[in-house]
Amino acid sequence: MGLTEVRAALKFLQTPNEAGGFGLGLSRREIARRVGINESTLRGFEREGAIPRARTLERVLRGFRESDLFVQRSTNTRTASETFTAPDVSPDFYVPRPPPGAQAFRLIVKMPEGSSYPFATLTPRSTASFSVEDEIRRQREAGFTVARVIWDTGA
Repeated sequence: MGLTEVRAALKFLQTPNEAGGFGLGLSRREIARRVGINESTLRGFEREGAIPRARTLERVLRGFRESDLFVQRSTNTRTASETFTAPDVSPDFYVPRPPPGAQAFRLIVKMPEGSSYPFATLTPRSTASFSVEDEIRRQREAGFTVARVIWDTGA
């Protein structure tokens, strides 16, 4: 993961979610605040031809992973869900946070055009036997877009 993915993520974060645009419509200042870096540092990533230092790139990548800018988390008595707000942005920006007592997880994937249903819920996987990151990677390699992770606490 590198500069190309950071630029794509910044574009998504700054694109307004209106008039057909698919993004979050955040200002550079808001993104910098949530990621924990200086606004001028982000500006440097947006300039074509600019090549940031490896240490700076790693700081931005770490900030994206820790900021939850690309996932919306919610819980109820029995499950917790993590919905991807940016399905086209690299899944490497996602850090799974299983709730205490999570016994299994399910992935919700977007189905191909022309399918009977727009989404499918995959078979539950035990957290003791499967890695959610590996399952997401496997689905992407098979051509599916993962839209949500549902954690089952069994409560």
